[in-house]
Amino acid sequence: MKKLNNFVLLLVLATSTNFASKAQSITPGVIANFGMDGDVSSGQSLTGSFLPSSTDDWFFQSQLLNSGNGIIDTTGATAIKSALATGVNFVFSKSMSYPRFSIQNGRLLMDARYIRDNIGLSGSIKDSTVYTNGAKNGMIPSDWGTNANGSTVTDKTDIVDAYAHMRRAGTSTGHLVILMGASTSGTTGNRFIDLELYKSRIAYNNTTGVFSNSGPTATGGHSAWAFNANGTINQIGDMDFSFSFSSTSITEIAVYIWVDKATVQNITPAGFDFSGTTEFYGAQNNSTYGYAKIIAKNGAALPVWGDVNTSSVSGPVWGTNSKVLGASGVNYFSTNYSTGQMAEVAIDLTAMGIDGSGFNDACTSPFTRMMVKSRSSASFTSALSDFAGPAAFLDAPIVPASIMIPGILKCNVSTVTLVPQTSVAGGVYTWSTINGNILSDVNSQTISVNKPGKYYLTTAAAVGCAQLVDSITVREDIYQPVATANTTGLLGTGLIAMVLGGDENASNYATEFGGSAGLNWQWSGPLSFASTSRDNVVAVEGLYTLIVTEQRNGCSDTAKVAVAAAAVLPVKLGAFTAANLNGVAVLNWNTVTETNLARFEIERSFDGSSFKTIGQVKAVGNSNVTVDYSYMDSKISNKNFYRLKMIDYDGTFSYSKVVSVTMDIKGVQVALVYPNPFAEKIQLQIISERAEQVVIKIINNEGKVVKMQSVSIAKGTNNILMNNVADLGKGIYYLELISGMNTTQMKMVKV
Repeated sequence: MKKLNNFVLLLVLATSTNFASKAQSITPGVIANFGMDGDVSSGQSLTGSFLPSSTDDWFFQSQLLNSGNGIIDTTGATAIKSALATGVNFVFSKSMSYPRFSIQNGRLLMDARYIRDNIGLSGSIKDSTVYTNGAKNGMIPSDWGTNANGSTVTDKTDIVDAYAHMRRAGTSTGHLVILMGASTSGTTGNRFIDLELYKSRIAYNNTTGVFSNSGPTATGGHSAWAFNANGTINQIGDMDFSFSFSSTSITEIAVYIWVDKATVQNITPAGFDFSGTTEFYGAQNNSTYGYAKIIAKNGAALPVWGDVNTSSVSGPVWGTNSKVLGASGVNYFSTNYSTGQMAEVAIDLTAMGIDGSGFNDACTSPFTRMMVKSRSSASFTSALSDFAGPAAFLDAPIVPASIMIPGILKCNVSTVTLVPQTSVAGGVYTWSTINGNILSDVNSQTISVNKPGKYYLTTAAAVGCAQLVDSITVREDIYQPVATANTTGLLGTGLIAMVLGGDENASNYATEFGGSAGLNWQWSGPLSFASTSRDNVVAVEGLYTLIVTEQRNGCSDTAKVAVAAAAVLPVKLGAFTAANLNGVAVLNWNTVTETNLARFEIERSFDGSSFKTIGQVKAVGNSNVTVDYSYMDSKISNKNFYRLKMIDYDGTFSYSKVVSVTMDIKGVQVALVYPNPFAEKIQLQIISERAEQVVIKIINNEGKVVKMQSVSIAKGTNNILMNNVADLGKGIYYLELISGMNTTQMKMVKV
């Protein structure tokens, strides 16, 4: 990008409120509601007799009561002004404050551009976008010599600011107008400015000082105009708008188009005339292609407007440079233009015969870049001195649709943001989804989503232009850990009572997001008991709750366990054992003494923490000798836990220790369905004697299969999460597991 000098170029395309003028008149006025009067502020009429209250200009002037629009984007103006005010010499560019090719107040605003250039005053204050070695209009831009290291430049050719804007007087068919203007460091003598529009995306390398991509080599490094035999335009090419100004007035305006010399000699354009071969300027005298001056048809004057600031006026909102008003210590920073420093010009292209439907197409505009240049004299082929740009102008940008890889939804991450890989100002972005959920505006660059699924991004340079589409899948990691809680010891027996957090390996099962990243343990219990340790010694009886949280995703599971105090009961328990006898759990125990003992309630648990009563055995009641008891349980899973609840006639009770029995699994078995009853998801623990593919079915009470999925399981214990059951209605269901070895079925309840 180029650096801007103390020369402000204003390029505006506008249409006049009076296009019927028969004679050229370089006077101030309002063109397509744009004030062309030698200042840059809306709501102000520096010269001319028009009422400025609703006219547009380069910048909105808030101090003036007006309803006009400022055309240049002023985002970040405060920070820019602060830097310039300290004498910083830097380049920046600003686009239009409205979307390209948008209609505002009944007028089509096609594009606008502001460029701030370096200034090259003296000594260490250097301009890095300066021409050298006799660079001239008509040459191939890649042959232009420049000084990328920076150099000084004469005051009257030192560009500070440059502006461009194209608009129509109506929405699509009103006159097409272009305005241009400039300010230089110097305010005396004549100044000579070119605004050049390129069809190709010409570029400048700040390091090498070389221009590239200016146009086809075959046509002289520029894009050439072409005409049909009847003189109508067949193809639009590069253009150059030239104007000269003194400290008091615009002295000349001229228009040039890049064309084949044979066209100048043999074709009479339908809308305008060539000035002749004497005003054809190529790289050499015998060049085939060059810039040809064009004039209004049949000798009429060019339909133009313009003026110079004949008094000090406000500059850009971030300030400018003025050797008259500014101080040398800050590189002559000033908030105002000094008298005679800035000029602006407008040309009615429609009235001149340069117009067509192609100018209205936001998708394939005839121009893509603009550049502003200063010359050493009035001759169009005099040495070029300074330049600002190139900068995008009227270009339909390429808006990539690629999406950055998003985050993962988790139990502790409820929303993620989808963002395009590259954001293009002015581009059209539209998001959609079939099975996800978008929380924010779908017509913005970024969106927030809160549901897994596939999301699509459609982009375009403008509404109605060719579209690009990309998609991405948002994933969800809600795999829960497995919480288990049990106890050892009884309070008041001389044994240490502990609550235990279970086996961490049960939570470290394989998922698409990997295994466990670690667990957090959070216990709570009586008397505000709290602990983050897995295992704890406790001193108060009551119910203790454990919440286990997976660090990878913030998902948690809960288990509860009761800690009992040893009651002074007239029973002394001897041995208590459990054994697997042909698939049946056989419990054996004995008492050493009994006094008023009513019964034993047998409690069973599949996870070691949640116990349920499954049967009872009547006690002898009173005894001083050893009494043997037994109980058999045929409903056995991979591992069952048992304890005895010993109850006296008056209801007093105590618990035995917990014993367990393990089954030898044959084939494939469902060891655990949790929770049951279930609501939104089910955790299955499947045990298999070999690795194989199994089918899991959920069958309703009428025998209809409502869910089915195929799962690959490994030998041993497998943890399977089914999170697709939330849509099932309440009622009784059966989980059926089908393997190559056997089929098992378990009853479940949906709540």
